[in-house]
Amino acid sequence: MADQPSSSEPKKERFTPKTPVTLAPPKDDPIELDHLAKCDGTNEGFPTLVAIKGTVFDVTGNASYAPGKNYNVFCGKDASRALALSSLKPEDCVPNWEDLDDTAKKTLDDWFTFFSKRYNVVGRVAAGKEGQEEPEAEVPESKGPVDIEKQCGVLLTNGSQCPHSSTCKSHSWGAKRAVQGRSAPFDVLLQQHQEE
Repeated sequence: MADQPSSSEPKKERFTPKTPVTLAPPKDDPIELDHLAKCDGTNEGFPTLVAIKGTVFDVTGNASYAPGKNYNVFCGKDASRALALSSLKPEDCVPNWEDLDDTAKKTLDDWFTFFSKRYNVVGRVAAGKEGQEEPEAEVPESKGPVDIEKQCGVLLTNGSQCPHSSTCKSHSWGAKRAVQGRSAPFDVLLQQHQEE
């Protein structure tokens, strides 16, 4: 049949834009919440930004995110929960997504991939205000052996390791760690996600 692609044609990846997009290398600059809030499309001189799982994307120029448009609700904040739930409700535009079911988490991962292929990564949501020490994690009493592959592992100022999961938002912004105590570089994470 003439309409079917030949086996020699490359398979189109999920979420690949119809029009090719040239993206700048991703940045890891910390972006404070008060600055992010100004980047909602209403303040002249500020870009329009959307954060997903702590990663900040520049959506400036896309009319769908302009003030008065439906997707503007995501701008100027980390809207991970709303994207995971496919919600346009302002009260859902919060970064908390870890408690959602696997279907919602898959939806959020799909949104992250979609944004990654279309918009420049301009930074990450800062963990705290500049100059402010990162709060120390409470170390719970041990309840048996710990699987270090599932542990954050970041060395805290008190010398202990963070006991939270390997996707601890305080230290990895939700990215699964390639090595205990360190996040994998963004491009490695994206490549792994695309291969799944």
